[in-house]
Amino acid sequence: MRTFRGDQARVEMLRRGALARGRTVLIVDGAGDRQLTLEAFGRDLGFPDYYGANYDALVDCLRDLADPQSRPITVIWDRAGTLRDRDRQAFEVIEDILRCVDAERADLSVAVVVR
Repeated sequence: MRTFRGDQARVEMLRRGALARGRTVLIVDGAGDRQLTLEAFGRDLGFPDYYGANYDALVDCLRDLADPQSRPITVIWDRAGTLRDRDRQAFEVIEDILRCVDAERADLSVAVVVR
């Protein structure tokens, strides 16, 4: 997992780079608080209806996240700075979850864009 400071141009550069390497790119748009962020992950990553929008469910669904064509996946968490600035603890927990799942899965990479 890599963390970047940036803007929309940084997100676009990450997206284009991943696509050029044959990866599927999924972008999670940052949200204002812990619950909205967890819901954004579910919505933007297309988690199943039973996704519980909590930390354990986030871990489980990230571990199961798959591309229909079996391509590797890049997840970009954009505007992560919104949560970091409003709820540092929730930001750190979600960042740790992303780091752990990124380390577990060779076919999944995560970029966090703090802005």
